[in-house]
Amino acid sequence: MTQLAIGFQGSSKNFGLHIHFYGCGTGIIYLKLHNSCIEDEIEIINTLDILLTLSILISFYILWRILRVAGREAAITAQEQMALEMQDRIYAIRSQRHDFINHIQILSALLEEKNIQEAEIYINNIKRDLDRPVNC
Repeated sequence: MTQLAIGFQGSSKNFGLHIHFYGCGTGIIYLKLHNSCIEDEIEIINTLDILLTLSILISFYILWRILRVAGREAAITAQEQMALEMQDRIYAIRSQRHDFINHIQILSALLEEKNIQEAEIYINNIKRDLDRPVNC
């Protein structure tokens, strides 16, 4: 058996590593660490666990914020679309109101002039226009 021992003084604790080669060229390697080194490794692993946990929590928080902002943007877009549709309806109602007032004024003028026959023709034309299908 061939044995190689490596040791050095690190931070405030001894660190030692013994490598043992078993067999002639079989390639089996046995590593032995001193107790002080195992404690350092456990401390490093605990620190890495804490850092990993923190990074996962931060990632989830960032994802939550992104989804929250995306939800708000979707709601704002939907509200803007509804506002545009409502504005189109308001314009349509204003147009209809304008046409209605115009029809009333024409009928009023025809009736003041005692032009009953033309008033009847005008009313029949309005009825015919209302009976036509509306193309959207």
